[in-house]
Amino acid sequence: MERLSGERRALVTAVRQAAAAGLDELCWDLALTSVTLFEAKGYFDDWKETTRLAYEASARAGNRIGQAAMSYSLGTLHMFQTRMEQADERFGQARELFEAAGHDHGRALVLRNAAYLDSVRGDDAAMREKYDEALAITRLVGDRIGEAHILRSLAGWWLASGNTERARALLEQALTISREENCLRVQAQVLQRFAELHLAIDQPRQAQEALQEVLRIVRDSGDRIGEAYALYGLGALRRREKRLDSATDTLTRALHLSRQVGERLVEARSRYALAEIALVRGDHQLASAQLEAARDLFADLGSRTWLERTEDLMVEAGGPNTAASGATTAT
Repeated sequence: MERLSGERRALVTAVRQAAAAGLDELCWDLALTSVTLFEAKGYFDDWKETTRLAYEASARAGNRIGQAAMSYSLGTLHMFQTRMEQADERFGQARELFEAAGHDHGRALVLRNAAYLDSVRGDDAAMREKYDEALAITRLVGDRIGEAHILRSLAGWWLASGNTERARALLEQALTISREENCLRVQAQVLQRFAELHLAIDQPRQAQEALQEVLRIVRDSGDRIGEAYALYGLGALRRREKRLDSATDTLTRALHLSRQVGERLVEARSRYALAEIALVRGDHQLASAQLEAARDLFADLGSRTWLERTEDLMVEAGGPNTAASGATTAT
């Protein structure tokens, strides 16, 4: 922990010094390199500060690639904080700058993340178009980790569509790439999706094995956001197995960690799952409180499917007027 804290301070200091010295190219490169640490640890304040410093340094120098890269980074920060409108705006700026500079790789990275926003909003057509274009470019430029990210995301769409075989094929490709490139973080993300696949085809034992492996990887690397996702996955699995005490404990840990790191999607889904357990136990008051919080989060995220699911469960928890009272939050 002390080593990571020192590394964090060193990165922030290096970006500040590069910005003060007018070393715009070094400044934005350092800021972008730092994102891997800031993202995994949930150091959003450091991420925001270094990216803004690098953006301003690039703007002063007329460095359009630096501005594009930092707009992309700020958009990604907003995306992780699930602030969709701000992310959209920044991705739009980054895409225009990368296109004007003829920087295809940068454009592919923006398309990949913008596609994720489309998926959260349920716009499948826009999502597929962006992912397909981004995938073609990442393969052309040899960005194998970017390719693995996209394959994993597309697998999630196929899984949600009920095509488990197509999802499995894409996940196997993504897992092979992440192992060949020795990228443990992406490997963990792919295994997390494999767990979802195993659950979809009623293989709870394999799902648990995958999630335990994910938890080992993210804890070894200190990836707190990855840990929040893994805990949520394990909690949902235990809820499905009717191990309610264990599920409640694990989901509560996922909820607390997600709030600490600002991962609002995991927070919302954890609240929804805890509400399901509360309803099974007959605690309608607790269920209603969790669902109201989840509803507000899903509405803010623009996640229509989960919002509708939450409002349906609110009817069961507190009567038909409960969901209707929150309908305006979906706009």
